[in-house]
Amino acid sequence: MRVHDVLIGPKVTEKSVQSVNTTNVATFLVHPGSNKDQIAAAIESAYDVKVAAVRTTTRKGKSKRRGKKGRYVQLSDQKIAYITLKSGTINAFPSAV
Repeated sequence: MRVHDVLIGPKVTEKSVQSVNTTNVATFLVHPGSNKDQIAAAIESAYDVKVAAVRTTTRKGKSKRRGKKGRYVQLSDQKIAYITLKSGTINAFPSAV
């Protein structure tokens, strides 16, 4: 897989921005079929940082009511990667004030 196939984008929430600033852990949405080695290589090549560790989890999709008749649809699953940085910073996250 190429870098653009592995990384979907940063997961920018209040909690993820705070964890980047305090514990140097970045949060990204990644392709469901990617493994930890591919994720680490993609982060290192895309952002010029050194990765210490990668933790992943899969969040199951919710079932929601959609449409005129209120039928249930299943939203897709998301794979989330928590990347601990050894050195460097990622500028994809805004700085918390």
